[in-house]
Amino acid sequence: AIQSTLRRRVDLPSGGYLIIDYAEALTVIDVNSGSFTGRGKGARLEDTITRTNLEAAEAVVAQLRLRDIGGIIVIDFIDMSRARNRDAVLKTLRKSLDEDRTKTYVVEISPLGLVEMTRQNVTEGVREILTKQCPTCVGEGVVLSEETVSIDAERRLRELAAERPGTEAFLIQIHPRVGALLAGGPGRPLLEIEAETGKHFHFEGSEALPIDHFAVSLEGSREAVEERALPFLEGEEVLVTIEEPHMYNEDDAVAKLGGYVISVAGAGRLIGKKTLVRIEKVARSAASATLVEGAELVDVPAPVNGASEPAPDSEEEDKKPRSRGRRGGRGRRRKPAQAESPGGSGD
Repeated sequence: AIQSTLRRRVDLPSGGYLIIDYAEALTVIDVNSGSFTGRGKGARLEDTITRTNLEAAEAVVAQLRLRDIGGIIVIDFIDMSRARNRDAVLKTLRKSLDEDRTKTYVVEISPLGLVEMTRQNVTEGVREILTKQCPTCVGEGVVLSEETVSIDAERRLRELAAERPGTEAFLIQIHPRVGALLAGGPGRPLLEIEAETGKHFHFEGSEALPIDHFAVSLEGSREAVEERALPFLEGEEVLVTIEEPHMYNEDDAVAKLGGYVISVAGAGRLIGKKTLVRIEKVARSAASATLVEGAELVDVPAPVNGASEPAPDSEEEDKKPRSRGRRGGRGRRRKPAQAESPGGSGD
């Protein structure tokens, strides 16, 4: 019940819904028809809109009382072409407000369906009492897009190369979606930056990182950085979870290790299972693999309540140096590396 008073969206019984937004000086309530399209063959759009607005008028007052919203309130009803329908909605709103003991004042409904009203502030309101400002966005409620962050990351990579001319390669901790744009986005900016600066850049990170995270995990020779950056060796056998179908080949599938993608040939039928694969080719941000013949399949338990698979125990997991996994050629028997945690090939 407490959570319902904090939700932005309030569903109406007919299929419509309210969206409640709080601004510094006022509260805005938007009415939407949603899936409600009227009943019967002769149902007209105007009738559908009016019924939704009448239902919303009662629901708005209920929310004002439940959330104890005060101050200036603007209600954006769905546009109605007929004046009598607008009057009916306003009448329903005022009738519902008569049951509210808090002092209110309602202005006439506009041709666009807007109603301005005020409601006396009695308390700070449920939202102000139960919540506090997000320390990450500081009330902004939005984050930078991957495209915006990747453009800034390009600039920072160039600056890093200029500031450290004696360093050959860098391992950068960055959000996987940003790294994917840099490595494989339009124009392949990472290749351009490397050609321009003469440096080599590798990325590591996880979905748990803030989208604009950027940190140097390691710098030094190209060999040293690649030893840390590449999680697998060619010919290595790894136990992975087959997570999703391949984007372009329905017979293949994809496993993931943090932001690192493993394309597994012939695994399209094994979605949701753990199996042993052999790494055939290793690249900067992805690897290709084949199924190990005769490997046992293990079903992955379904997440509880839609939760994703457990993340590392702490953020420190993302910062630990990755050690190289067990080396082994095709014909060698060796203990499979686990790919279920960051650096799973030998953390």
